[in-house]
Amino acid sequence: MKLNLDKPLDIVKSYFMYGGHSAYSIVPKNEKEYTIGISKEGILLGELSHNRLWLINKTFISRDISNPYQDRIESELIASLQMSLEESLGSTDFIEDDVRIHKNVVNAMIIIDKD
Repeated sequence: MKLNLDKPLDIVKSYFMYGGHSAYSIVPKNEKEYTIGISKEGILLGELSHNRLWLINKTFISRDISNPYQDRIESELIASLQMSLEESLGSTDFIEDDVRIHKNVVNAMIIIDKD
């Protein structure tokens, strides 16, 4: 991301300060479950471990080098989150915290074009 950060601790801090919201899709391959996560800054690639209790991100890809498959997964995840948000808003069992969480995740993932 060209952040000019040299120290691993600074990189980790930056991730947790700005990359905390992401949505994931599970991709089964060769009897293993891999994950594709979408965040505002880019795409996280990882795998599920320990009976699906751990999600381990192993690779980060900035948006400028993502491929069409990753772009499609991103669009699907954002559409799914937006649909969940709309369903929560229209529900008779409206739970304000659920709506706030869905809204925060969607807003954190979408890059707003300022053009």
